Amino acid sequence: MDSLGQTFPLIALAVLSGLAAVLWPLRAYVGASGGAKRSGALVTAAACVAVALGVYVATGKPGMADNPFAARIAALEETAKTAPQELDQQQMLAILSERARRTPKDAQPLYFSGVIHASQGRFDDAARAFDGALRRDPANPQIMIELAAAMVAMEGRVVSPEALALFEKAQGLRPDDVRPVFYRALAASQNGRKAEALALWPKVLAMLPPDDPRRQMASMMLEQAKS
Repeated sequence: MDSLGQTFPLIALAVLSGLAAVLWPLRAYVGASGGAKRSGALVTAAACVAVALGVYVATGKPGMADNPFAARIAALEETAKTAPQELDQQQMLAILSERARRTPKDAQPLYFSGVIHASQGRFDDAARAFDGALRRDPANPQIMIELAAAMVAMEGRVVSPEALALFEKAQGLRPDDVRPVFYRALAASQNGRKAEALALWPKVLAMLPPDDPRRQMASMMLEQAKS
């Protein structure tokens, strides 16, 4: 008999034991009139739960020779080496998740997971991934910026004090990046800091390429600050 045939009866026993633990003693408890009888029913329930747990522990690692999950991840990683264009985003996330588990000091798997989540509009998942990456690489300005941007997206484009602190720190480490300056200017406009907004929006416009779509918003925000 193969491993599945050997473990199926034990799994079935676990399921049946679990049902017994929930249904039969509960019925006895509800129907019992005296305190002693009800206490006995609860003891029986506890015993059934213990049996079910024991069977579950026994079958939790049935001793199968292969590891289907590991095999799938290995196959996906091989495809990533030879034909990465064939992988979809969920498959890439599976690879990155496994790499993050295997290399607990490497920030890159979590960083790229965050990039994928952000591209899908899942900014809460992106923020969690970027936060994990930043914990692994606390001085990385790129991760700071992406985490702060995900936080802003989560808040409906409102720059929170936490996000602003990250942008300010990232700007000190990467002064030529326009994004921290842009979000600092946006925070100043949102919070009524007119002088700061008037100082920052022209810097944003000077740093943006002529064809950058953000120029329109920066120009509009500058005019609002002037008015």
